[in-house]
Amino acid sequence: MAVKYPYEYDAEKRKIAKIYTRTKIINGIFNSILIPLVFFLILLFSGYSVALKDIAVSVSEQFYVPVYVVMFLTLLTLVQLPLSFYSEFIYEHKHGLSNQNVSAWLKDLVKELALMYVISVPMISGLYFLIQTTELWYLYAGALYIALMLFFDYIYPILIFPIFYKVEPLMDEHITARLLEMAQKAGATSVKKVEVAKESEKSNKANAMFAGIGGSKRIILFDTLLDSFTPDEVETVVAHELGHYVHRDTARFMVIEAVKIVPVFLLIISVFDVYSQMFGISGIGDIAGLPLLFFTNSFIELFLMVPMMAYSRKREKAADIFALDATLKSQAQISTEKRLADMNLLDDAPHPLVEMILYSHPSARKRIEYTKEWEKGHKKRKI
Repeated sequence: MAVKYPYEYDAEKRKIAKIYTRTKIINGIFNSILIPLVFFLILLFSGYSVALKDIAVSVSEQFYVPVYVVMFLTLLTLVQLPLSFYSEFIYEHKHGLSNQNVSAWLKDLVKELALMYVISVPMISGLYFLIQTTELWYLYAGALYIALMLFFDYIYPILIFPIFYKVEPLMDEHITARLLEMAQKAGATSVKKVEVAKESEKSNKANAMFAGIGGSKRIILFDTLLDSFTPDEVETVVAHELGHYVHRDTARFMVIEAVKIVPVFLLIISVFDVYSQMFGISGIGDIAGLPLLFFTNSFIELFLMVPMMAYSRKREKAADIFALDATLKSQAQISTEKRLADMNLLDDAPHPLVEMILYSHPSARKRIEYTKEWEKGHKKRKI
């Protein structure tokens, strides 16, 4: 079936998108922010965190820290699980966005939990080892955190992404050549592969990404994008991701993380100096204080959310402008924004305050507006 082009908004989907987006935001605020914060406070004020540490010590005096971390993460997962299942499975099915059955959803959940334990338990245990062995732990922890981010960015498309998706090379040689040529012209010479991820087995949503660093760098397209978008629209999506690559946006955000990590640790130390005894915690090196560490870090991240989201939207706009300059296909980019908004049920015009606080990308309406402004400027330059 031919893909309709240019795409125009479906009025009914615009109405549904308002409700869908609002509900997903509310669910996200509760499950990602409020429920964890309340969970941390309950553990601290009830004394359960100290009791949990005692249990961990009884299990293994030598390895009580990782035992505590496993129990802590398991409890946190359990309190978040009901709303996660509703938001990610029931609500997605209600709006025809999910293609998974319960078994497939649970299978992905088990994979996510396994990765969480494999990655988080050694990282948190390693952090407490540093805290307990050196006064300059925050400097070593900050350096290791940046190194780990680089490592995971490298291995993500090779080892982690394929755990959740069937990935295969893009068989359409014309589109492959077209996308790789665009990448080469932009200076992304390390990008040699274009791959397709079977998103249709999970949902009807569409997306694309550049993944990896150095030799692992590749373009990954969701099959839903290839099946539902025209080649010109696919090109604008990839050009946007290429803009992030050329602008070194991953490196920019890593620099931000590197700059803020030590001050964040110092703030956490200050909080422990004032409040740890209130909860029966001996100090920042006491694993029973993990809920206080998480609570403080979450609170700091909430405080930084507005400037970080503003900077993210700025980088996204720059990537959009790059895509326009690279492809010269403003109509395809507008059509893509509208099609993506309808397919993914995105609110194209959220309340300005909601967008300011929660949106890492400009709204679809704003992206269309500045695409039209670029189009006018481009026509004037041609004249």
